[in-house]
Amino acid sequence: MTQPKTDLPGVTEFENWFYTKCCDNNSNNNTPKYVRHSMFANGRGLELIVTRNGKNVWSGKEIPVITVPQDVVLSSVYVEDKESLESIADDWDVVLALKLLKECQKGRQSDIYGYCMLLTRGQDFASAFPTPPSTAPHCIRNWTDSQKKRLLASTRGERLLRIQEKQSQEWMEKYAALSPEDRNMFTREQFFWAMEAVYSRAFKGDFGGLDAAGGGGGGGGG
Repeated sequence: MTQPKTDLPGVTEFENWFYTKCCDNNSNNNTPKYVRHSMFANGRGLELIVTRNGKNVWSGKEIPVITVPQDVVLSSVYVEDKESLESIADDWDVVLALKLLKECQKGRQSDIYGYCMLLTRGQDFASAFPTPPSTAPHCIRNWTDSQKKRLLASTRGERLLRIQEKQSQEWMEKYAALSPEDRNMFTREQFFWAMEAVYSRAFKGDFGGLDAAGGGGGGGGG
């Protein structure tokens, strides 16, 4: 395996972890056969291997090309009826955010250590103050006041600001609803950092018969 030709912190740790966790030589695992990390015009990512040594590898058939071990996927159950939740802290996004924070806090002991390092841009989560770099730096919540003012020039822009303000209020309420133990463990800023990661990377689907929202080691990207 070659080292990635990129200056993005955390990529080396992530790719080493990816090849260790997701590219074993199990005969049922197509990952090392069909995909590899490569550089593209807009950054680094996974490339589908079509040929190798002049021979066709990819047949074009509808078969899985990546196998993600279940133990590196963070998941939660998505509930449509929010009124049925005992607390807003039990909602799918909060559950995923807390799972991610606890994995990041474990450092090298985490099963998704490489993915955590990609999200934190190579920083140790415990020593990053107040948080690691944002996982969604271009979202409106991270704009400056002068940048946000530009949105006031249009009805659509005003609507986006209202949506962002509503989401921030909901996140503050969800943080307040956490157990005292969780609030003592993680600051509001860290919780918001994890919620950004969840909303920019989580996906919904049927995983093992559960209506779940999932993300994490195998489901995300930098």
